[in-house]
Amino acid sequence: MKILYSFIFVILSQFVFCQVKTYKFEDIIQYRMKSDFYSDFLNILSTKDNKVNLLITQTPMGNYATIKIGENMYVVYSDENSKNFQIDFEGTKEMLGANFLISDNPNINDLNTKNKNVFQIKKENKEEKVLNNTCEIYSVTEKKNSENIITKICIDPKSSINTVSFFNSNINLKGLIYKIGNVYSLEKIGRIKDIIKNEKNSTIENDFIISFDEKAAIDNYKKQYKEYKKQNKG
Repeated sequence: MKILYSFIFVILSQFVFCQVKTYKFEDIIQYRMKSDFYSDFLNILSTKDNKVNLLITQTPMGNYATIKIGENMYVVYSDENSKNFQIDFEGTKEMLGANFLISDNPNINDLNTKNKNVFQIKKENKEEKVLNNTCEIYSVTEKKNSENIITKICIDPKSSINTVSFFNSNINLKGLIYKIGNVYSLEKIGRIKDIIKNEKNSTIENDFIISFDEKAAIDNYKKQYKEYKKQNKG
C-alpha cells in the first residue's frame, strides 16, 4: 500500500481540472489505536456538510488513507506533496482480500454489504467519563463461526455526530464513539485549523483541500484490474 508522506503536515491547495472535484475538509475526529508496543492514530476529516470524509491512518510504517463519498469508499493515495488523489490498486486488493477476484469494483464499502454479520446490542446501563464527557456503555456481540465475540463500546447516542459507520456500518447504533474496548479511544475532536494551531511545530494554517476525480480513478483502477487478471490467468 502506498504511503501518504507526512499528509497531516502538508498544506493542500485547490486544484481544478476537467471533472476533478475539490473537497475542503474543515473538521477532524482523531482516535488513538493502541497496540502492545505503540499507538497508531485514525484521523477522520470531514467536509462542512459531512458528505465526504477522508480517513487517514497514521502508523510508524507510514500513513494510509481511504475516502468516503456518500456510500462509496475507496483506498486512495497521493504522491509526495501532491494534492491529487488516486485509487490505490494494491491497497484495494489487500483490503478486499478474497473478494478482490469477484469484481472490478474498487468500492470497499461493498465488502460490508456482502459480509453482513448479525450483531446483538445490549445497553449495560453504565457510563464512563472520556475527555470530560459522559458516554454510555453498550455490549456488541458478533457471532463468528461458533464463537461469540463481545466488544464494549462507549458512545454518546444523543450526539449529532455519528462515527459508528466508520468502524462498522452493520452495527445498528448511531452516535459519537468515545471508546471501543481497550483498542480505540477518542483523542481529539474539532475544527482542523483550531486543533493544528495547538500542535507543536505545526506549519499548517489553512483547511485541507484535495482533488479527486472519482470517475477517472475508477476507470484507471479497472484498467489495472483487467491487466492483472490477464497476467494472472489460471
